[in-house]
Amino acid sequence: MYLWHGLTNLDKLSCLSNLRIRDCRKLVSLVTREEGLLPYNLEVLSLSNCVELENLPYRLHSLTSLRNLSIIFCPKLVSFPAAGLPCSLKSLHIQFCDSVESVPQSIMQVSNTGNEITYLENLSFRRCPSLTSLPVGEFPHSVKSIEFCYWTTQLLESLDDGFSHLTALVIFGSPNLESFPESGLAIPNLRSFSIAYCENLKSLPNQMQNLKSLVSLEMVNCGGLVSFPKAGLPPNLINLVICECKNLTQPVSEWRLERLSSLIDLTIIGTSPSTDMVSFPDEEGKLLPSSLTSLSVQRLENLKSISRGLHNLTSLERLWIWDCPKLRSLPKKGLLATLGLLCITGCPLLQKRCTKKKGKYWPFIANIPYLDVS
Repeated sequence: MYLWHGLTNLDKLSCLSNLRIRDCRKLVSLVTREEGLLPYNLEVLSLSNCVELENLPYRLHSLTSLRNLSIIFCPKLVSFPAAGLPCSLKSLHIQFCDSVESVPQSIMQVSNTGNEITYLENLSFRRCPSLTSLPVGEFPHSVKSIEFCYWTTQLLESLDDGFSHLTALVIFGSPNLESFPESGLAIPNLRSFSIAYCENLKSLPNQMQNLKSLVSLEMVNCGGLVSFPKAGLPPNLINLVICECKNLTQPVSEWRLERLSSLIDLTIIGTSPSTDMVSFPDEEGKLLPSSLTSLSVQRLENLKSISRGLHNLTSLERLWIWDCPKLRSLPKKGLLATLGLLCITGCPLLQKRCTKKKGKYWPFIANIPYLDVS
């Protein structure tokens, strides 16, 4: 089945700028002939759950107004048109396309003068298991964000100086990724780095302390990760998330978080019991930076007390404590006067002690503006 069987009707759609096609399960192609055209003023083209779609229009590159191309759940699509994609494209999102084998070579092209011939800013290839390599050449300097699933070490090795302009990198669902290149990541302008569901990844990149621009780091469900780099984490982090890294056996005292003087938002969820978080933070409060304004601890099965070290976090405004079944104690002197939000849930022993007007800790928490201990 084709979307259009001829070219005559397309002229009548000259004002069409947004085309979204979804759940057309018998659609094979958008046009019937190789020279077939789509409406030339298209700015957004989205194809979703077209399970029989085999190809894109050959003259897709002629849509000089196209800004956003999104293709999701099209498992029979193997490649892009040989003529390439429009130079006007800003966002390219390809997701759950099992047969796509390569990134369009055309997005790598740079003119002889070194000026980019594309405006591409965001590139996302999620769950495309047949995609095993990047095109030869250099991504245009306009590209700021790249998201790939099923990364391999070989793909990461292609992140050389040609990616120095990147500001955001997402690595998601890459079970074959075990390590980063020996040289680390040569992406000096990187500001946001997220790595998730990489079960066999054993270590973070070397030389992470040299990523001076990095302000946000998220590690989610990386079950093979056992420690942080010896030289420490990027020094200018503002946001740090450590979630369900079950084999992170390195003690908290060796995480060197106290060196992160710009850190304001810290989330720790379900780390390994061997990190021995019976009390958190440490009694002296020297393992966390005083710059923190937001702290979230969740699913720490052995945690029994929030220690007096919390009082050294003199900037703390928001505290979340979730699903810590053994937790029963707060600091004897109460909580910080700076707290504007306290949320405690899934901690039955502590919640009982925080019961309104009756609990042991109620006098210490009653004046917190936003309080949820239900």
